[in-house]
Amino acid sequence: MKTAYRIIYPDTRPPEEREVEADFGGRKGLKIFDEILRPILGADADFEHVRVYWPWDGGEPRYLDMFVDEDGIGKRLPVNKVATSIYHMNVIVHDPHGRGSEESIANAPRIHGTAVLFQKPVWS
Repeated sequence: MKTAYRIIYPDTRPPEEREVEADFGGRKGLKIFDEILRPILGADADFEHVRVYWPWDGGEPRYLDMFVDEDGIGKRLPVNKVATSIYHMNVIVHDPHGRGSEESIANAPRIHGTAVLFQKPVWS
C-alpha cells in the first residue's frame, strides 16, 4: 500500500509530509513501523497507536492512524497542540455526553511530543 504520513511537531515548525509504500500487515509491518517511527519519535519512544477521526487535507473526516510516544508526558515532552486538536476531534465525535461537551474535552488527554499521522489506516 502506498500512503502519505505527516510529522506533526510540538513547536511552530509546519508539518512535514512524506510518502511510503509498504505492507503494514503482520510481523513485517511491525518492522516497517519501527523503521518509520523510531527516527521521528526517538530511540527511546514507546509507540502508542491513536485512532483519530480527521479530514485529511480538508476532505471528509475519516478514521486515520496516528502514532505518538506513549510516555510523552512522563518524559516532559511539550504539548503538541495540533496533534491534540486532531485527537480531540475523535473525542468530540464519540462524546457520550453530547457532541463536544466541555467535560469530555477537558478530561481528554493531551498529546505530548511529536506525532505521526498517516493518510490511510495502516494499523490493524
